[in-house]
Amino acid sequence: MKDYYSLDLVFFSFAGILIDRGKVQYSTSPNIMATASTEDRNVPIPSFRDPRTVTHIFNLEITKGSADYKALTKLSNDQFYSDSSKLEKLKPLVFNDQMGLKIISNSAFFSEVPSRSYANDSETVNFVIHAINCEVERV
Repeated sequence: MKDYYSLDLVFFSFAGILIDRGKVQYSTSPNIMATASTEDRNVPIPSFRDPRTVTHIFNLEITKGSADYKALTKLSNDQFYSDSSKLEKLKPLVFNDQMGLKIISNSAFFSEVPSRSYANDSETVNFVIHAINCEVERV
């Protein structure tokens, strides 16, 4: 049995394209899922956010010129600069870290135009993808 975690186990697919190079950073918005308030009773009462209202955020750091970079650049250009409908711009996303978190969405999209820096030491570009209406499985 392995005593370490290998990045080879992480599965990330966007618009049917397997992204298997670079770095994936995952977060949610909002990230606070429960609060306690006293309301009118002076006794703390917990309140839990509906998980369907959470946006799942994937920040991908991809090497310029790679196959993943070219595919994501084409997809982001198509999303931002085409006249296609909003529904056509939403893409399927699957994320599985093989350690207890699996996220599936048919409503994922780029949230910002990737910023690029053209310098000798700048080798990566960040693509930010938001996924909504997700099915989340935690094992």
